[in-house]
Amino acid sequence: MLLNKKFLIGIVIKLSSSKTLKVSVIKLVKHKFYGKYIKIKKHYLVHDEKNACRIGEKIKIVSVKPISKNKKWLFEKKII
Repeated sequence: MLLNKKFLIGIVIKLSSSKTLKVSVIKLVKHKFYGKYIKIKKHYLVHDEKNACRIGEKIKIVSVKPISKNKKWLFEKKII
């Protein structure tokens, strides 16, 4: 069903409007020269059809075709 999709795990930081979430995703990336790991934080706008999420919840999101100008991610499920 979702074979070639990207999945990310993040935390809901804002309920922007109806059916829209702002999710913060933190990635660990290794520095090329020094070899240390750096935290990179990025925010994504996510479509939540049923308004099921609340602030502070950990969720899994999946990439989809563009829903609007900035929303290209879809809420999949909550992670406990």
